[in-house]
Amino acid sequence: RVAVDYASHTRHVEDIRDTLAEALKVTAEAPVVPFFSTVTGAWIEDAGVLDGGYWYRNLRAQVGFGPAVAQLIAQGHGVFVE
Repeated sequence: RVAVDYASHTRHVEDIRDTLAEALKVTAEAPVVPFFSTVTGAWIEDAGVLDGGYWYRNLRAQVGFGPAVAQLIAQGHGVFVE
């Protein structure tokens, strides 16, 4: 567990980058069910994508929910699960 005394998706996450890097050492396997990432703006299907760096970016960056939904609608999707 990482103590939470910062606001996610802000520069304050940068203060705990080293702690997160240690905590987020994971084996990045391919997801069983592909999903559309609000971090990358693309489908996640391959091994190696969901590594610690991905999860750090997920916590640090602004959430791209609107652009992701727009892309999925353009691809013909109409039902979404967050």
